[in-house]
Amino acid sequence: MFPLIKMTQEQIKNYRPVWGKFTGMTWIFGGSHRTFAIYITLDVNEEGQIALQDLLVACSPVFRGPGGLDEHFPLHERFPGEVTDWMIKRPYELVQVLGHFQACFITAQPNATHFALAELEKQEILKHLITGNDDLLQEREGSQKVHLKESRYFVDSEEGWSWIRAGEIFLVVGVSRDEHGFLSYAREQGIQVVVIAPERPSFLYANDWFVQGHGEEVLSELAAELSTY
Repeated sequence: MFPLIKMTQEQIKNYRPVWGKFTGMTWIFGGSHRTFAIYITLDVNEEGQIALQDLLVACSPVFRGPGGLDEHFPLHERFPGEVTDWMIKRPYELVQVLGHFQACFITAQPNATHFALAELEKQEILKHLITGNDDLLQEREGSQKVHLKESRYFVDSEEGWSWIRAGEIFLVVGVSRDEHGFLSYAREQGIQVVVIAPERPSFLYANDWFVQGHGEEVLSELAAELSTY
């Protein structure tokens, strides 16, 4: 095995509820710009030692910015591309980059965005939080109404759509496109769509509201301001 990270006791305590959830990860990409699919297996022992146990075919996930894989190689490129070059000429370095990146999921801590959203829920302003992240970081900040965007809520039942209808505003943070049709549904219901992003996204409609900035900064200011009322 390839040692990566040693967790602290606090991280071990926080991670144990989701033990195993991030030790196996598959990334697959298709479309006109194609990379590979990879499957990484990490081993996490009771002492908090994280090691790379297995790596099958390699590619890159869609994570950009500081600390992202795009610092090392392009995330989307035509086959064979730069990732192939890494696999053939410097596989040891590729294992190191991908393994460390995956281990970051295990050692992640709640940030200012998690705290601000939890505060908005405590103030009874935030009715429901729909997310694709099942890392429990939001719950660790005290949020109770966190829902995963899974088919059992939006395809197999109507429960998920009722979460959207529960509010007067549909606040969107950290989204690059209306992948599941949530924004379109909110507009159809007459709910105001508000998007927070560093740059104006392409999915905005004329009647949507756009707040330019980083989510953690804008949400932190919003939570602080509303706490005075």
